[in-house]
Amino acid sequence: MTADEREDEPVAKGTMPRELLSRRRHTHHALDDAVEQAELFANLMKWPGPGSSPPR
Repeated sequence: MTADEREDEPVAKGTMPRELLSRRRHTHHALDDAVEQAELFANLMKWPGPGSSPPR
């Protein structure tokens, strides 16, 4: 599969490697969920990409 083909796949937390996700519980409280999303974003920025191990 080429990089172009991967662009068409849907992206959701359920399709991401588990190691990229925040370990925080999704509470539906704005501040808690914002921190959860910030951790996910930080993990994505550290991650070298598909085919490599996600950050821990």
